[in-house]
Formats: sequence, C-alpha cells, structure tokens
Amino acid sequence: MGSETIDVKRYDRQIRLWGLDTQRGLLGTRILLLRATGLCNEAAKNLVLAGVGHVSIQDPGIVSADDLASGAVFSMRKTDVGRNRAEAMVEHLQPLNPSVDMAAVTQPLALLSDDFLCQFQYIISTHGIEGVHEVGECVTRLSSGTAARADVSRKRPRDATGDADGAGAKGSNGAHVLVPTRKAEQLPKLLAAGAPGMFGFCALDLLHHQHTVVTKRVTDAKAGEAGAAPAPLRYQVAYPTIADAFGVAWSSLQPRSPRLYCALQLLLAAKSPDEVEALRLAKLAEAGLNETFVTPALSAEFVAKVSHASRGLCPCPHLVSLQGDSSCCSSARVQQHTRRERHGASAGLGSASTGRGVGVSG
Repeated sequence: MGSETIDVKRYDRQIRLWGLDTQRGLLGTRILLLRATGLCNEAAKNLVLAGVGHVSIQDPGIVSADDLASGAVFSMRKTDVGRNRAEAMVEHLQPLNPSVDMAAVTQPLALLSDDFLCQFQYIISTHGIEGVHEVGECVTRLSSGTAARADVSRKRPRDATGDADGAGAKGSNGAHVLVPTRKAEQLPKLLAAGAPGMFGFCALDLLHHQHTVVTKRVTDAKAGEAGAAPAPLRYQVAYPTIADAFGVAWSSLQPRSPRLYCALQLLLAAKSPDEVEALRLAKLAEAGLNETFVTPALSAEFVAKVSHASRGLCPCPHLVSLQGDSSCCSSARVQQHTRRERHGASAGLGSASTGRGVGVSG
C-alpha cells in the first residue's frame, strides 16, 4: 500500500508523531465495537479521526430518551429516538472522516457468524461486565477446544535480558502463575471495557505482542560528543484470556493490588446485586483474609458504591456492569517477565497470576 493512498494533509500531525508506516497499518485495520454506549461513542470517534481503515459498530438496541438524558452518547440527537443505536451512531460519526469505511451491525452478537467475527483484527466490547461476558463468548466461539489453547509446557519465552519467570516468581503485585493462552494466529484480539459514572476498566487479550524499545544516544557533556546508541531492547508479551486474567486468587495478591480488580471479580461472579456482599465475605473467609489485604481496604462500602454506579448507569442482564476506580484492567501478561511501565497515577497489575497487565488509575 503506497503513501499515495493516504491523505497526508489530513493526517500530517499524527504521521509526524508515529510515522507513515504506522499510518498505513491503521489504514489496513478492521475493528468491531460491541454496543453503542457512551464509551463506544468516544472510542469510535477517536478511531475514525485517526484514520482506521474500517470500523463497525454493533448494537441491536433502540435509541431512547434516557440515552440523550445521560449525555454520554454525544453523537445522538433527539431525532434519533426510536432508531437503531448503531445506525444512528455511524450516521453521525461518518462525516468526521469520510475516508474511513463504517458499518452498522444491528444483529445481536449471538446471531453473528464466526466468519464475520474473524474479519476483524480487534473486537472491543464497551458494555462493562456484560462486555466481559460477551468477549468470553467470542473466545469460546473462536477457539476449538484444547487444540486452540497454547501449550504452556513448552519453554517459556525470554525477554531482552534473557530471564524467564520461574514457578512462584514474585512480581510487584504478587506471585506469577502460568495459564494457557490463545494461539497467536487466533485473531481477532479482544478488549472489554466499561465506564459508568466515575469508574472504569479495560481488559485486554492481545494474544502474543512484541515491541521494541529504542534508547537515544547518550551525549558526553565534557567531550560534547554523542556515544554509541544502546542496542534496541525487544520484548515479547503473552496475554491470557480475559476470563483467566479475572481469575486470580486473592491470596496471591500484594497489598498494593488495586481493590477495584477484586470488586470486578465479585460483580462478574454475582448473579444479582444482593449476592455481592455475601460473595465478598465468602471469598475473604475462603482465603483466610480480612478486607485490609489490599490498600485501600476492600470494604463493603466501596464494593456497594461500585455496584450502585454500575447498575444505575449501565444495566445488564446478569448483575451487569461493574467498572471501577477509573481503572484500566488489561489482561495479564503471562509466561515471562517484562518491564512494567507507570504513567502518572496508573499502575500495572500483572499476569493472570497476579495481574501484571491489569492496570488501575484514578
């Protein structure tokens, strides 16, 4: 794909930031967004402006007056009430960048074929806890029994330092635990996210991800000359499924682990809001812990606050969406040690073992 196919004038500033090759990569990417929520609206707007090749928005629901009253779904108008949510959102976002191919999918996820899902490099669910269940459904459909699970008995990959995680190795948030991962060829990559009220989370299953860190030349202040640039550091990260990332035992977590992660686990397991507190007490008793095993404490008041925000702003069939402490919960990196990076108030929580990869900010 040549540079002549890219509107260099439109994308000039971002090409200066990440280069023409990256912009070409965006142009060749296909993304499916599940549920036309407020979070979907923001994500879709950014993807369209960035110049992603194709964006589909899926939602079988109808625009209601409540959608407009919340203000979260900012692309919808009063005239859209009664229309399909996906169609209304696509219609209003398309003019932001006519060069991006957009489509509305009005069928429920269960009615979409496996071949249709495999057309996309990324599937992103934006419906909170219900979105986690939707992504789990995608994993089940795209995987074929144990043959689709990676063989974790093989030699674990090593990072740039040549070190591999050993059994029982400790990370910043607890002990590492090896779990199976999907095979690298099993596209698409999956994300589940939600943002009701002042809470939020994002869980990632990026299969096997590789990236390179290039360090700039160091200048000798006395000699005034630049020294040789260090060799690039190459990292390989293996992600477990999102279900495995949310399955970390509380007994393996360190006190610094975000309590939101634990609250998310409770909401995922609860079948009704009334069960959440009983589950909290049962899990604490089972692990022989009290609520101060993480800091701040996983108190009944905090869990109730998150649960209330989730029910009020993003109702779902199960218990529905929990999100939390403006959290970004990325599914854990497993099978190897990689650098954990912190940006501002965000912190990484690590493997499906402990959550390295499950990050929280806020």
